[in-house]
Formats: sequence, C-alpha cells, structure tokens
Amino acid sequence: MEDRTSAATTPGDGAHLADSVSRDGFTLLVGTFRSPELYVMRFNPPQPSSSHADGISTTKGLLAVAHKASALAGHSWLSLSPDHSHLYTTNWADPPSVGAYALDRASGLPIPTPLNTASVASLSGYVVVSPSGRHLISVGGPTGEVFRLEDDGRIGPLVQTLVFRKPAELADGAREGVAHGSFGGLRWGAHSVDLSPDGKSVYVADIGHNCIWTYSLNEAVDTGATNTTAIGNGEGSNGNGNGYGENTNKNIQLLTLTSKHISVRPTDGPRHCWPHPNGAVLYVVQEHSSMVDAFRVIDPQEEDAGTTTLLSHMSGASIIPPSAMPKDFWADEVRTSTIGADEGRRPRWLYASTRGLQPETKGYVAAYALDGNGALESSKAAAIYETRMSGGLANAIEPAPREVYQRLGLLDNSDNEIEEYIALTDSEQGWVTILGWNGKAFREVAATRLGARDDDSVVQAATAVWV
Repeated sequence: MEDRTSAATTPGDGAHLADSVSRDGFTLLVGTFRSPELYVMRFNPPQPSSSHADGISTTKGLLAVAHKASALAGHSWLSLSPDHSHLYTTNWADPPSVGAYALDRASGLPIPTPLNTASVASLSGYVVVSPSGRHLISVGGPTGEVFRLEDDGRIGPLVQTLVFRKPAELADGAREGVAHGSFGGLRWGAHSVDLSPDGKSVYVADIGHNCIWTYSLNEAVDTGATNTTAIGNGEGSNGNGNGYGENTNKNIQLLTLTSKHISVRPTDGPRHCWPHPNGAVLYVVQEHSSMVDAFRVIDPQEEDAGTTTLLSHMSGASIIPPSAMPKDFWADEVRTSTIGADEGRRPRWLYASTRGLQPETKGYVAAYALDGNGALESSKAAAIYETRMSGGLANAIEPAPREVYQRLGLLDNSDNEIEEYIALTDSEQGWVTILGWNGKAFREVAATRLGARDDDSVVQAATAVWV
C-alpha cells in the first residue's frame, strides 16, 4: 500500500505548515458537520519533478489551515454565489436553518463573515444558488424551500416551499439496521438539489422514494412581493393526487414539477446528481447500491419526451470493487472532471465516491472514462482508490476548477494527460485530502487534519469548495 505519511500533516503541524504555504497557492473553504467553524485552507500543488516508470508523479504538495472562522453552526454543505462573493450553507442546528456569509478578501484570503440565517422546515441536506444569484434553494428530507436573496447577499423572504413526504411517510425507504441514524428524515428523504448548466432545470435526488424529481426553474415570476404563506403540511397536490414534490405556495412558483423518474434498480437510493457541461447527460450516485448511473436528458420539446419521463438511462458502473458488498457502504458524491476538450466542456473523466458504513470498512473514490458526448465508455471504472478512512459521514469529492491548471500553465490544448486535483473530506478523523488523478491512478498529493474540539472530539470535515 502507498506510504501516505510524507503527504500528511497532523493538527500539531498546522501552524508551522501554514507559514510555508504560499499565498500563490489555491484556497478552499471547508465546513464541518457539528463544529460551529469554517476553515480556510491553502493548497500549494507539487512542483514538476521526476515520475515513476508508469508515469505517476512522486512529488507532494502542501495543504494547511490558513484561517479558522467562527460559524453560525455546523455546515454539512457549502454553496458559493455565482461571483464567489458570498457563501451559503446548510446549518445543522436546532431548529434547522440555512445561512449566509460575505467573503471578505481584504487580508488576501476569503474570510467568511456571517450575515444571517433563515429557518427551514427540516434539516437541510443541500443548498444551491440560482444562476442569477437572486434565489437560494434548499432541500432536506421531507421538505424544501426557495428563498429570495437580497442585494447585500443576505437571505431574504421565503418565496416557495416544496413537500416530498406526507407526515406518515417520513421513514419511507429506510434502510433497516444500518449505522448513523436518519438525520431527521434526511437519510431517507430528498437529499440534494442541483441545477442544469443552462439554469432552466433543477434535479432533486430522493433516497427514500428511489427517484429523481425534475423541475423547471423560472426566476422571472418572482417580482419582489413578500410571501407570507406558511410552510405546508405535506398535503399539497401536484395534480395527480399523490401529494409529492409540489410547492405549497401557489402565489409564486419558481419551480414547477415536470417529472418523477424512478431509479434503475429498486435498491438504488439516489443521493446526488451532477450534469455534464453539455446539459444532455445527468449523472446520479446511488447511496444504497453504490452505483453511478448516466441518464440522457430528453428535451421536453422532443417528440418522444412524453409528459412524465425526461430522463433515459444510458448505463451504470459500480463504485466499489467486485469483491465488496453494497450493504457495507453508502455512496456519497459524483462530479465531472474540470479539464478536457473544448475548454473543459467535454470532460474526460467522471468521479464518484462511497463511504464505509463502519469504521473498519474503508471508502472508495472511482474514476470513469467519458466519451465526447458524456457517455460512460465502459461499465467498469478506470481505477478505484481506497481512501485512508471509511469517510464517516463524508468522503465528499470536489475537483479543482480549471483556473488552477491555467495558473500552473498546464492547459496546452494537447492530448497529454495532466494530473487533476480533487479535494476529499473525511469526518471519521477529520482529514482533508487532495487526491491526484493522472488518467492511470489516484494518489494522495497532500493531506491534513482539522484537529480536535475543546472536548477532544474530532472536527468532522464535511464538504469543501474551491474559492
């Protein structure tokens, strides 16, 4: 097994290493599940150096905590505004809420400054900012919300609510006898919300209902009137009498339900979605089956689109090795590479991750080759990497933006494979890791732990965003 010690630092090394990480490096913001702190981290990529005969680089980078900011709560998910001037978060607090921060760059680092919070009906699993930067969408378990964003970045009034479960159905789709609990219904409910590249569609992955909800998004209908409609009780109807997936405020309807797409396998549990940059393919990671699937997105204007199904399954692949059993894992995240032809609009790789349900079961990150249109080239992963820990509640992945490689002068428009950097978070021991992928194998480029809380408990790294 690879010797990872030379790439890693312990909490005690953090202060010393932070001094050695150049301001010319790259910045990440990292949230935690339960600690009311946000971490500003700096990553210095490795310098070009010698490689093994198989082409795998042997040099290491540096990763360190540059600043620790007080936070509104623990933040399981982070989302940046389109211009990266503000940060929006899920707030794992009682009562649950979502939060807003301004990013103050006066010091040269993006320091989060709290602005305000807004209450949500149930624990939020995911937040995303609309393409215009005017709205914040939150989804978690049985419910979801759409908030207007004020000019100064604060979260404004509630303009639409969504209901995915009736009160009696909160445990629908529960996976019996597994670790980590239900998170207030989030574990078995609607879990994520993602936008299509053109900003006209919204995808909600629903673990318990084993489906993907698709919505159309029309921000123009919000003319600025204040909404005082209370959050619904789960009895809202979408016209077919099932009471699912529909907004309970008929005054403002930014999101309009267009379809409920049942997943490929009865045991899948869709957790997260991610679109190809061309908008014609949607990738879905399946929490229970540890599969990643590619769906063709059918244009509603196409003759064969019908009225309900807007996703057509293309193919799928496992995230875990053949010898592993899906019952021992819960898959986490899916992302496309940010490098590739046509200035990254045709990514070469798809990445997906899964976590071990128990500490003794390590998690995995897998890479899959994509063709020029976004289809999986094979039903098998190009490589599967075992993570240093189970991942705990995390093992979330986030590839570095193209700016990193542009600044490093690595994008020469040739067919040469360059090493891509992927942030990986772990809540079991609080590791934040930068993985490298060169088209042949993964490696650990740099890693550090966030440390411990005052009671010596682990600071549980949740998700990271590149700023």
